[in-house]
Amino acid sequence: MKENKLSNGNTYHLTPQQMKALNYLAQGLRNKEIANRMKLSESTIKQHVSGIMLRLGVNTRTAVVVKAQELGLIRLTYF
Repeated sequence: MKENKLSNGNTYHLTPQQMKALNYLAQGLRNKEIANRMKLSESTIKQHVSGIMLRLGVNTRTAVVVKAQELGLIRLTYF
């Protein structure tokens, strides 16, 4: 498993499920919509989003997307 480092020196690792949720989050989907697409409960998605926030060291959904883009975890497409 590859270790990824944040600017503060902490490491992070996102699970495949968290990465999938992150990509849907970056598309602006709500937890319920993500849950439907991933065929999981909304509660599970909330846990994934909380885990992503914790691992990336941010506390809002918007900050998750910004940090993920900065780290190269996602690539946003602008229209």
